[in-house]
Amino acid sequence: MTGLSITLDTTCIIDLTEYPPTEFREAMEKLLILARQGSLDVAVTTRVEAEAKHPSTVEAYRRLIDSGTIKIIPSTTRLGYWKLGVDILPDENVWKSISRAVFPARNPETLFRPKTAQTKGIVDVDHLYGHLCSKRDFFVTRDGDITRASIALAALRIQVRSPQELVTYDSWR
Repeated sequence: MTGLSITLDTTCIIDLTEYPPTEFREAMEKLLILARQGSLDVAVTTRVEAEAKHPSTVEAYRRLIDSGTIKIIPSTTRLGYWKLGVDILPDENVWKSISRAVFPARNPETLFRPKTAQTKGIVDVDHLYGHLCSKRDFFVTRDGDITRASIALAALRIQVRSPQELVTYDSWR
């Protein structure tokens, strides 16, 4: 094991199963091969199950978990979305700092509340919070809100990469 750890955003799991082969999908498949070989530590937060709705996505996700290819890390404890014994109570200031980085035009007080139409993106912040608390190296996503916030997130010790960028990342091979 290299010691390099990544957290996959739900978009990576959904897009891997629901879209035709692309450069993204090829990169994701390479990352999963590295995970199966023990060369890469790959995880998702507990929020993936709350977001993945399509049966083929849920099935693929469960196969990846059951095979040991990816593991589950905690996310923010939130009514209706939390896993007892896994998820963690958030540090409100840290959670809100992540929220401001990804959604600068939104009030983090509103986003911190239970999920509603006005709190779209709350799950993204929960993923990033779980990633940060688990002290993982890279958060891997195709989500535009998160990738646009990569500089602000880096200041919070969250390194964001696309699957394609990570496959070409030289210092871990």
